[in-house]
Amino acid sequence: SWRLDFLGEPRLLLSKADLTLSADGGLELAAPETAMDLAVFPPVSKELLESKPRADGAFSTYTFTTPKAEIAIGGTPLPARSWTVPVPKTLPDNVRELLVQVRYVGSTAELLADKKLHTDHRHIGLPFEFGVRRFIDNGTKELTIVVHPYDKKVHGLPAEVAPQTPEEEKGLIRSATAVPEYVIRIR
Repeated sequence: SWRLDFLGEPRLLLSKADLTLSADGGLELAAPETAMDLAVFPPVSKELLESKPRADGAFSTYTFTTPKAEIAIGGTPLPARSWTVPVPKTLPDNVRELLVQVRYVGSTAELLADKKLHTDHRHIGLPFEFGVRRFIDNGTKELTIVVHPYDKKVHGLPAEVAPQTPEEEKGLIRSATAVPEYVIRIR
C-alpha cells in the first residue's frame, strides 16, 4: 500500500504490482503479469488509461492490461556447462526488466559480462536470477553463465535440484528462462 498525492489529492493506493512514481509525477505499475489491478481511496470516478473504475467497498479499483511480449533469449544449446547469450539491444516499451532465471546443478555459477566476471551465485536450490536491463543500458554485448562442479559436501538440497547423473556432478545448466517484468504507466 502507498499513501501519496494522486489525481490532485492524498490517496491510498493498493496493488499487488510494484508501484513507483515516475519523474513526471505519474505512476508506474510493474509485475510479471500483463494484467494489474490498482485500488484507490478515496474513490475516483473517471477512467484511467481507458479503464473504468469499479466499486470495491470504499475503493475504486481499476484493471489495466498490456500486451504480452514474446522475448526469445536463445543462446548456446542447453543443457551445458556454460551458456552464452547475446544481450538484446532494447526491450519493448511495456517491459521494464527482463529477468533471466537459470536452473543449474553445481556448487556455484558465475555471470560474465563481455567475458568479465560480473557476479556469482551459490547453488542453494533456487534459480540464479538476474536482470538484463543494466547490461542493455551499459552497452554489454554478451552474457555467459559458467557452472562449476557440484560440491559433494553440500547436503540438504531438495532431490529435484541435486545432481541426478555423473554428468550433472560436473556442473550443468539445465535450463534458462526469460521472464518479462511488464510496466503500465499512468500519467
